[in-house]
Amino acid sequence: MILSLQGCMAVGKTTAVRYIQEHAPYIHISYEINTDVIEEIKRRDPVT
Repeated sequence: MILSLQGCMAVGKTTAVRYIQEHAPYIHISYEINTDVIEEIKRRDPVT
């Protein structure tokens, strides 16, 4: 099973993942590395 948490900022994704880590340690958590995407957005819109 793969569970993907997606959503806007400040809706509780990290809180949900921390809860899962604490209460279900047998579940592997993997974070997407999106640094390249964020840097490209900043490059295109320096105000961000």
